[in-house]
Amino acid sequence: MPEQSGPSDYTGKVSPGGDPQRRTAGSLEITKLAVDQQMSNNCYLLRCLDTGDQVLIDAADDAPRLLDLIGDRGLTAVVTTHQHWDHHRALAEIVQATGATVIAGEPDSDAITEQTGVTVDQRVGADDRIPVGTCSLAVIPVAGHTPARSACCTTTGRGGRTSGPGTACFPVASATRRATPTASPS
Repeated sequence: MPEQSGPSDYTGKVSPGGDPQRRTAGSLEITKLAVDQQMSNNCYLLRCLDTGDQVLIDAADDAPRLLDLIGDRGLTAVVTTHQHWDHHRALAEIVQATGATVIAGEPDSDAITEQTGVTVDQRVGADDRIPVGTCSLAVIPVAGHTPARSACCTTTGRGGRTSGPGTACFPVASATRRATPTASPS
């Protein structure tokens, strides 16, 4: 995997089999990786630069590649954004290999468990927060697609939501972008 890219070379454009893209937002490193040639799903590995804690958003496919990205640092949690099969095909293998906690939206949790055989450990909804070391993700429901399709907005850590360079708001389930006043390119 290539080293972290600086702000000037981050494009957010990834393709299955290609290199991941990395950027930082405050105390959070965000690595975006595309998997599955047919569906081209995005997966995001979030790493707190203060603690090293990592959270994966959508174990969509290609567990060996995701595990390589996760590396020896381990994984605190896997957030599954919604129940569609193309967002959790590698979930069982990732959880088995890492022991990570499984987090999903309340409306989709039962379907995810039924489809994957993996129990959702934490069910979240609007205004809940998902910790990533000293940072956190705010769960933001987005209408449509499935009942629990959501976006996450990171905070810089050690405090509340910001609107400066430490903020990264991005939809985590699809290429459809939700406009937010603090949005950064994903």
